[in-house]
Formats: sequence, C-alpha cells, structure tokens
Amino acid sequence: MKKIKLIAVSKHNNHDGYILSKEQGIFEMVRQIVKSTRKDEWYWNCFGRPEGEDHEPDFKREDNIKTWTDSRTVFNGEGWWIEVVIGKSKVFLTFYGKKSLRDKFAKIMLKFAEMKEPKRRKRKTRKKNA
Repeated sequence: MKKIKLIAVSKHNNHDGYILSKEQGIFEMVRQIVKSTRKDEWYWNCFGRPEGEDHEPDFKREDNIKTWTDSRTVFNGEGWWIEVVIGKSKVFLTFYGKKSLRDKFAKIMLKFAEMKEPKRRKRKTRKKNA
C-alpha cells in the first residue's frame, strides 16, 4: 500500500492538526482510527462507502476520494472527537481530546502516512573575481 503524504503537523494543548495529501487511503486510515475507540459500533465503517440498493452502505466498495470535495465529517465519543475536512487537493484531520488518546490516533495514522523531508537544493556559489 502506498503511504499517504503527510504535509504538515500542528500540536496544541487540547488538539492536534494534520494536513495530508488527498489520496484514496484516507478512508481506510480514518476508519481504523475511529474503530480503535468504537469497536462496538459499526457506523465508523460507513465512512467513504457508497450507498447500496437497500440504502445501506455497500461494504464491498469504496467511494472515489476525488468525488469528495469540500466535505466535513466528525466522529466523536466520550471526551474526544475527530474532524475530517476533505478539500480539493488536501485533507485536514484534527484530533481533539486527551494527549494520550491523541497520541494513540497519531500512531495509527502513521501506519498509513509518512512525512518526507523536503529535498534541499544545493546553494550556488559565486565565483570570485581574480
């Protein structure tokens, strides 16, 4: 599986924010994060799934991430919530709650995403006049 590009990270006292590239793996990543806290409920598994003929989610298929633009989804539980905003080319993911839980979410996220170091350009040196 191709890793999702993690573009930026922002840490605060009560929430952590992440900017990721808009890639198909976002749906599965978010489902796994929410599943880690809500094992008894199935609604987390609907995220990114098309509606079937019986108006229930089709668990065999997944929506194309490119069709999701300007959408906001929130998952919440006791003492935490996760906000997912899907834009034109980026996904904004924010974790709210206790630091220990935010760290747990980030650990799961890093199984799907990675931050690459920017390539540094070599500095051109001027030639000194003789």
